[in-house]
Amino acid sequence: MNYREMSNEDLITMLMEDPGNSDVLETLTQRLRPVILGEALKYHAQLPYDTDDYLQEGRILIWKIALKRNYRSANFHNYFVSAIRFRYNNLYRDYVLKNYIRIGGYEDIRGNTYEILVEAEYAKTYREKHSEYCRRHYAKKKAAERERLGLPAPAPKVKLTEEELAARRRARSRAYYHGHADEINRKSRERKRIKQETVQAALNPCPV
Repeated sequence: MNYREMSNEDLITMLMEDPGNSDVLETLTQRLRPVILGEALKYHAQLPYDTDDYLQEGRILIWKIALKRNYRSANFHNYFVSAIRFRYNNLYRDYVLKNYIRIGGYEDIRGNTYEILVEAEYAKTYREKHSEYCRRHYAKKKAAERERLGLPAPAPKVKLTEEELAARRRARSRAYYHGHADEINRKSRERKRIKQETVQAALNPCPV
């Protein structure tokens, strides 16, 4: 059977009926190669994928569409364009959540090359939203546990100014010193002794 003379719609219909037909899958992949690689150009600088990786992503996507039988539109080309864009967008989001992205590079006078990497704005926003969600979730969980045990709600924490925080740190340092004065002084004397011995050894080297 000459698959090259068949339309995209006929090919995907055949693949939905038999997802294991590798000849149909490869024919569709090669026919949609310009779309697969054309959409990949938007991400080639950010994602560490090559041409074969993108073609494999397109091939897997076509196979999944056939396997799930979720293609119902009239024009498969347009349907696949939307699907591959969505797939690349998900790949990009998953990648930048775990890695820095490359925005450029340069070469020094010695020929060493360096890459300029930054954290994506999407990743920063995602982490902030996730942290806020976790705080609300655990606060709600603790409130439910206090209600179950019949405990009163804790008093709201008073937010201290920078001066008050600095004063509290100084007070803690003084309290720690008074509680461990002997040990702190002993360690200080030991450091001074070692320093003096090092200086003496440098000034009076042993004769050979």
